[in-house]
Amino acid sequence: MIRLITMGILLWGSFAMARSPNLQTSNPIQFSKFLKKLNQSVSYSIASVRFSPAQPEQGEKVTVFVELSTDFEGNKTVRSIVSLKIDGREVRINNRSETLWISAPVIFHSNGEHTIEVSAFIEDFNASQQARDLLIVLNREIDKLTNDIARETDIDKKNQLQATLDQKNTQKIDLETTLNSLKRPVANKTEKLTVVPSSGSVYPRINECEPRFGSIAGGYEIKVNGGNLEDVDSLTIAGITLDESQLTRSYNQISFIAPSIPDGMQDIVVTKTINGETASTILKNAFYALDGNFSGPSGDIHPVAFAGFPQNVQSGVSAQLDGSKSYDERGKNLTYSWSVVSKPEGATALDGVFNDSSVVNPTFLAQTSGSYVISLVVSNGTLESVPSLTVITVGAIDALTITPLNIAGSALSGEFYIGMFRACNNLPTEASYQILGSGFSLVNGSRQGSINARSCMGFQFSVAYSGNSELRVDIPIILKGTVTSRKIVHVSIVPAVPSSLSFFGKINSLQWSGDQNLDVLAGISPIGLYGTYDTPSATIIRIRNTSNTSYTITSPPQITHMGGTSGIFSMSIPPSGLHICSGCEVEVPINVSPGNFNGAETAQAIFEWDAIPGESSKVFILKTAKLPAPNSYSKELNFGDIVVGSYGPVLYPDFLNDFFGTVLPYGLYEVSSIVEGTTNNFSWSVRESTPCAIGSIDYLQTNMDVTSYVRSSSTAGTLLDEVQINVSGYTTPFKYVLKANVVPSVLNLKNKKSFFGSAK
Repeated sequence: MIRLITMGILLWGSFAMARSPNLQTSNPIQFSKFLKKLNQSVSYSIASVRFSPAQPEQGEKVTVFVELSTDFEGNKTVRSIVSLKIDGREVRINNRSETLWISAPVIFHSNGEHTIEVSAFIEDFNASQQARDLLIVLNREIDKLTNDIARETDIDKKNQLQATLDQKNTQKIDLETTLNSLKRPVANKTEKLTVVPSSGSVYPRINECEPRFGSIAGGYEIKVNGGNLEDVDSLTIAGITLDESQLTRSYNQISFIAPSIPDGMQDIVVTKTINGETASTILKNAFYALDGNFSGPSGDIHPVAFAGFPQNVQSGVSAQLDGSKSYDERGKNLTYSWSVVSKPEGATALDGVFNDSSVVNPTFLAQTSGSYVISLVVSNGTLESVPSLTVITVGAIDALTITPLNIAGSALSGEFYIGMFRACNNLPTEASYQILGSGFSLVNGSRQGSINARSCMGFQFSVAYSGNSELRVDIPIILKGTVTSRKIVHVSIVPAVPSSLSFFGKINSLQWSGDQNLDVLAGISPIGLYGTYDTPSATIIRIRNTSNTSYTITSPPQITHMGGTSGIFSMSIPPSGLHICSGCEVEVPINVSPGNFNGAETAQAIFEWDAIPGESSKVFILKTAKLPAPNSYSKELNFGDIVVGSYGPVLYPDFLNDFFGTVLPYGLYEVSSIVEGTTNNFSWSVRESTPCAIGSIDYLQTNMDVTSYVRSSSTAGTLLDEVQINVSGYTTPFKYVLKANVVPSVLNLKNKKSFFGSAK
């Protein structure tokens, strides 16, 4: 078949050259590339179909995003084509790039589940374009022949022109067939989109019906409660449609006489014309029709069960069931009995499990994807209800999940927007990932690496913002393991209102290379805080009010821990509020406690503070280290022999090596105080004024030295002293034990020898 297509194009190319010198024959090399691409078409697929918004209401505009898994961009021979059908209706779709296609906005006027069908094709661009050019030539010739035939009066000439026209039409059909055959389908995907009832004041809304069950014979009144019901055109129950003449309508209720209804659980649908469009709202499992007696021997009335509305959950995610709308006409207490009526093919005994099937709100859990029909029967102690059914649809969990997929923020022109997202590998094996795209910088995390099985990674990014309009940035992410999954994080940044507050870090200036403005630092890295081991530590943040107005801030910041950590970061403000006068500056601590580091050496959190209503929030990523356990808390510094009246050697202690045996590249060690000994024989020197940092993410090292001096009045023997170093995050102080061996001077030794000699 492919060979025939190629020959057809080459033949039409020859025909075109005879008719139009501007058209050329197809290049055989292009066709060899085309054939090669067709043979590889199994690698092409539709990576994802996404909707924005993901769960729309009736009347909302929905955009469909179709992402192809093969990068067609830059390939000039083969191009991709995507078609989209929604509920069987063709929808216009345009490509943003060769891999991302976006539909025109679609309005869903009916709630419930809708079918989205996507088809992907590839075609040889050069060959197809040549065929289109040939069609243009043929159409012009056909138009000309048609006009010539209409004007020709000679029968013989007219017949000759007609024969030529028939030949041209045959050629046109063949060429159109060839053109269509060049578009080869490579992938299809069907998705379901659930549209929820509108919360607005236009679309009809139905919540429940009274009664909830009745005889299949009909003839009794049913009332449907909701809103915006006064203008509905029709109501359908069990597939039987009643027009408006059979309905009594008000704003919040429709009543009608029940027709003869088939046995079982039935849906109710109402329709209404809105701006020339038919809008429908469906209430699933609204009414149960049955054949039998509704009361017991004592005249007691059967209670009514309601199992709740259908739900959609991912595999392995619990669904919360709700039977609270079940009732007894006489107010008797109810007992509940939940069960699974049917499971999808392949489900096991571990699928469809309740935590407690006898409570009003049990949880339901399943791993195998598909639809689960759930039944609820309630009892008033004498009689049981008819079963109420609902459906839980369990979707296969994606290999890659990103939270959030849509990020909206604000920033000042010339500054950074700081954001973060979380990528989870849901596969049972380790998978590699790659982050593509431009227009952003990763502050935390690398563009490629691997994610362990069933685990997540957090990524922080910054976007330089300028101008006064919306800035959109896409961050594509690919996960490759036993399957390949793609997602795109969509970032939208709008202009922010300038903040009256400026934030600065009160940390050793060497740590920040002289720049302590947290807004600037947050654009390129997390804000490092002093770490903790067994006691809390605090990092001081300075807040400067640059406005002409005084503020009292009453709400503390919101701190969201990342990566499963908890209880580490906190910040509090005075009960009366944090008062900052105009042009003033205050200091507040951000506390780090020995909380849950979730097995990691570092912890991070998002710091968000809406300090002043109406102004842009302050958003930083905080980072700290879980400080390690020391090898010891005491280290001896031995100066050796020192002669009376002289200086000993200068020693340069290395804090991290001395007490930990390594230099750790995480966090900050803050020396909160140094307490020297009392002998005055040793001098401890720290070249930077305290507090000083020992070790950091910038590898700032210790800078300390110790000298010793033995006074002439000292006597021979051992000289001892100590220096205590208090480090934030550690309850126990670290101690250097200073030791020297005092020996007499040379002169004194000579005198002793002379004295001993004369005694002889």
